[in-house]
Amino acid sequence: MEFAPSTTQAHVLLTMLFTGETPQQSKTRPAMPKAERDKLIAEGLIEAISESTAVERGSISAPIKQSKAKYLALTDKGWLWMAENLDALATPRLKLNPAPLRGLLSLLKAHLKSRGVSLAEFASPPKACAPASLSWQIRAAYLKAAGGQWDSRVRLADLRRALPETPRASLDKELLALQQRGALVLCKMDDPMEMRDDDRDAELDIEGAKRHVIYMKGE
Repeated sequence: MEFAPSTTQAHVLLTMLFTGETPQQSKTRPAMPKAERDKLIAEGLIEAISESTAVERGSISAPIKQSKAKYLALTDKGWLWMAENLDALATPRLKLNPAPLRGLLSLLKAHLKSRGVSLAEFASPPKACAPASLSWQIRAAYLKAAGGQWDSRVRLADLRRALPETPRASLDKELLALQQRGALVLCKMDDPMEMRDDDRDAELDIEGAKRHVIYMKGE
């Protein structure tokens, strides 16, 4: 975990995650100093959005009187980062207010009920899990290489390096399948001056057309 959040930052992130809140930036729970808020934005974990954008996303109800207030929302990178560092957010000094815990328990209750899983089964030691699907691994590797931003250019060379245990033929087959489903676009590198040896080694040949970069869409 390269970025180490402060106790306040961790508290705010957990509250947003488990309550689903998109708070006004001046009304986070707990209150967060501007410097700490700006740090989370700079890291790409949250973003400041306008009131109208928050309404369009369904994050808040349309207010009776419009304002210029800014709201904070988790980004795709923020979701990915917290999934990878969830346990690390529980720092020794962290004292949660009831809101995120209540939100977490409500989510857990609904999840167990929808899956037909008992609390005893959930609390039992986990069995060996099946590996994540290749398409999910590709999405996770792409998002990490793209710095948490969908529809960004990522070199196939970087994607292959991020999935060293995946056979090349299997990766190429899945990439082509995802392109056919409209989940990504494979493109050539137009500028020969920026072509590196590893780009040539990593290229994907589609009926004679060389592809070196990938753009992937968020769901």
